[in-house]
Amino acid sequence: MSKVLSKADTVTCSFQGKVQFKGAARLEVNSQPVLVVGSIVGAEVTACAGAGSNQPVCTSVQSVSAGKAEKLEVDGEAVLLDSLGGLTAPAHVPNKLLIPVPPAQTKLEAS
Repeated sequence: MSKVLSKADTVTCSFQGKVQFKGAARLEVNSQPVLVVGSIVGAEVTACAGAGSNQPVCTSVQSVSAGKAEKLEVDGEAVLLDSLGGLTAPAHVPNKLLIPVPPAQTKLEAS
């Protein structure tokens, strides 16, 4: 079982840029809305340092490829887990992955 991510958590790109979560799911844990796919796909990434001077920085979350709960949903959207993985945009920049920091909560788990 994996821990459910909430707005109390931090998700970064490979270069330490921080994902600015969107919206608020109706399900809460520790008084914080859980994260669903719609909370991060299309969300802005701020303070990305990029890989180098001629490498563009991450600007937004492009997709989620891992860490979606199979059975736990809120309003038809999969809840996100601490096994989260995905890609940031711009799309022509490879290997900019989403990295969740260890979850802030330990009460709610899903698979």
